[in-house]
Amino acid sequence: MGNSRKQRIHELDVTVWVGKNGLDPVVDELAERVGAEVVRTRGHTAVFER
Repeated sequence: MGNSRKQRIHELDVTVWVGKNGLDPVVDELAERVGAEVVRTRGHTAVFER
């Protein structure tokens, strides 16, 4: 049985500390560095997909 894209993304666990200015200032740079696309941001969480 194949997992849906949403389920596979949800099950990943990665923590990145980005500093007191939060996620927004670094999200695009981080995506570029890891060769990923930003799928969604919400609060202090960003979802990337490679």
